[in-house]
Amino acid sequence: MQRAPLVHDPRFSRRQFLGLTAAGMAGMGILTGSVADEHAQAHLYSGATPKRGGILRLGQTGDVLKFDGPAVSDNTSIWTMLLIYDQLTRPTADGLNIEPSLAQSWDISPDGKTYTFHLRRDVKFHDGSPLTAEDVKFSYDRALKGISFLFAAYKNMEVVDQHTVRAYLKQPHAPFLSDAAIYSVSILPKKLVESMGAKFFEHPIGTGPFMFKSWAKGSQLILARNPSHFRAPRPYVDEIHQLIVPDANSRILQIENGELDIALFVPPAAAGALQNNPNVTLHVDNFFDSHFICMQLTSKPWFADKLVRQAMNYAIDKDAIVKHFLFGFGEASGQAIPKMFGYNDAVKPYPYDLTKAKALMAQSKFPKGFATSMLVDASTAVPDKQIAEYVQQSLKALNIEVTIQVIDDATFTNRTFGPKYEMNVQYMTSDIIDPDELMGFAVVPSAGSDALWTYYKNPTIDKLATQASSILDHGQRQRIYSQIDVMHHDDAPMIFLYHSPSLSVSSAKVQGFKVLTTGNYRLEECWFSS
Repeated sequence: MQRAPLVHDPRFSRRQFLGLTAAGMAGMGILTGSVADEHAQAHLYSGATPKRGGILRLGQTGDVLKFDGPAVSDNTSIWTMLLIYDQLTRPTADGLNIEPSLAQSWDISPDGKTYTFHLRRDVKFHDGSPLTAEDVKFSYDRALKGISFLFAAYKNMEVVDQHTVRAYLKQPHAPFLSDAAIYSVSILPKKLVESMGAKFFEHPIGTGPFMFKSWAKGSQLILARNPSHFRAPRPYVDEIHQLIVPDANSRILQIENGELDIALFVPPAAAGALQNNPNVTLHVDNFFDSHFICMQLTSKPWFADKLVRQAMNYAIDKDAIVKHFLFGFGEASGQAIPKMFGYNDAVKPYPYDLTKAKALMAQSKFPKGFATSMLVDASTAVPDKQIAEYVQQSLKALNIEVTIQVIDDATFTNRTFGPKYEMNVQYMTSDIIDPDELMGFAVVPSAGSDALWTYYKNPTIDKLATQASSILDHGQRQRIYSQIDVMHHDDAPMIFLYHSPSLSVSSAKVQGFKVLTTGNYRLEECWFSS
C-alpha cells in the first residue's frame, strides 16, 4: 500500500452483487475453481510447459519488517507475506476481476449484507494441520482490530460448519470481495498463533505456495516450495532466495553477472539498454501506482496555506520529470489515485506555469517564501533523489529553500508514518483492485492514516467516500470518486507528480514472471527454461 511500486486500466468492470451465486460468477467477472487456474496458466505460459526445480534469486530493495499483516504497510513485507499466506479471494492476474483463493465459492444475500464463503477442503497449513473455518474467523477477528478503516462496514463472522464461514456487514459494501484479498486478512492457524503469540511471526506458517525456511535479517530471506499447495503443480522452483540489494545499479549488475535471477525496481535510465540485452528480459508491467511529494500540513504553518501548496504544484514541470528522469516510462499526474477504477480522466496535471505560481505565492500568507526539508528513501533514490533535486531547484523561484535528506528505507518509513517530516518523496500502490483502500489510506482524512500522514482534512470528502463504498452501482461510485478527485486536486495536499509502469528485469531463463497490477508477483508461477 505504502510508497513503492501498482492499476492502469480504467476499463475495470465491477462485479454485480445482488443475487450473486457461485453458479453465475464466471459470467459476471468473478472466476471460480479451475476456471481461475486455467485463466492464470493461459495468461502466463501461452502453451509452454513449465519445468520443476531450481533456486530463484530475487533482488529486493529492502528487508521485510514484519510478517504480521495488520502491523505493516511497507511493500516488501506485504509482497513477501503474499507468498507465504493465502486469503479468501485474490485478484485475477490482469487486475480486472476477483477470483477464488481459499474460498472456492461464495454466496451473497439479496440485500448485499451477508457473504457466505465455502472453503476449499484440500488445504493444509505448512505444519500439516488442515485449514478450518475456525482459522478463518480467528484471522478476521484478529486482523480487523487494526484495519477498521478498510472494513468499516464489517460487523462480524460466524462459523457455519468446518468448511463454511458467513460474514455479516452493517450495510452493503461494494469493495468487500476485493477487501477479502488484502494481505491484512491473510488466514493464519488459530492454534499456533494463540499458543505462540508474537513468536509465531518469527517463523510464520501459512497455506501459501512457499514456506518460511530462514531469515538472515538485512541480508537474505529463504522460502521453500510448499509441496502440498492447493494450486499444484505450482510452485515450480524449489526455493526462493530473497536478497537485499538496496542499490539499483548493483541489482542490475548482479542480473547481468548471473548472481540474481530477478531484480525489482529497475531505474528508468537503465531500461533502454536492458531491452537490447539478449541475456535478460525487461518487464514493463502495468500496475496501480502513484508518485507525489507529501506535505505534512501541520508541521509548518505555510503547508496549511492552500495557495502555497497550489503554487508549488504550478512551479514543478511534471512533463520534464517524465522525459528527463523517467526516460518516457510514465506520465504526469494531477491526482493521488492511480489509473484504476476511481481515477478521473478529466482531472489534468497542474501545468507548469511559473507566473501563476509566483502570483499565488504573492497572495498567500508567505509571499517571501520559507525554508523546509524533504526526505528521500535511499532504496528508491534513483530517480527519487534526482527528482527531489529538480524540485529543490524549481522551488527556489518561489523563494522556497529545500534541504534534502536521503535516509535508509526503515528510517524513512518510521519518520513518514511517525510522522516526523515536513516533505517527503512518496509513492503508493494498491493492494486491491478497488479504490476504496487508497482513498482511505491517502485521501480521506478520517479513514485511519490521516490521509497518508499529511493531516489533510476535508469533511465533504469524508462523507462522499463513505457514500461511495456503500453503493453497488459501478457508474454511481465512479461519479462520486470523480468528485473527490476534483476536490483533492484543488486542495493540493501534495505535489502530484506522475504514474509509471513497473520496471523489473530477469534472466532470460526465467519464465512466468510478471508484476501484477497490485504490485506483487506470483513467484509460484515462475520456472527456468534450459
